Amino acid sequence: MKIAMKKNLIILLSLLLFTSLQAQVNGELDAKVLTRAQEMAATFIAKDYDAFAKFSHPAVVKMMKGEKAMVEKLKKDFGELESEGITFLELKYSAPSKMIAVDNELQCTIPQQIVMLMPKGKLTATTTLIAISEDKGENWYFVDTAGNNLTNMKALIPSLSPDLPVPMPQDPMFEPYEEEETVTPVAAP
Repeated sequence: MKIAMKKNLIILLSLLLFTSLQAQVNGELDAKVLTRAQEMAATFIAKDYDAFAKFSHPAVVKMMKGEKAMVEKLKKDFGELESEGITFLELKYSAPSKMIAVDNELQCTIPQQIVMLMPKGKLTATTTLIAISEDKGENWYFVDTAGNNLTNMKALIPSLSPDLPVPMPQDPMFEPYEEEETVTPVAAP
């Protein structure tokens, strides 16, 4: 009887240790992907589109006809938005989804909140980023789902796991100004 209890205790302790180690690994991966997302946000808010493009998944860069063409398009498109009085103020990220291993990649999704200053108020949009690492979580590429479902995203990146949680897009929230406000763009800490 005592031998069986010791065996069960050893098995239980082994499971607890494994679970604890797995949580630690996932916590480290979550921290790394969030840190990289925040670094990407900082380059975007600073309008450093050359640096920002380096965070884009290679399939997106290829679709945009290369990094140089992508950077030129970003400058043009966001310059047009600025000329219309639209400024990106802040990008914030929430906890990533469960990490999924697909071949040599790690994949997850991250909720992203984008706050924009508009001529008559603030617009807050919530979207989903797909994060992909090809080097066990050291570096991450990002793709904004931009309201697309997973099936559409798989057309761009066929290796995406069918288990990635890509929620339905949410309607943006608009907060009109009652009086002029001065707001400084920031990336989330």
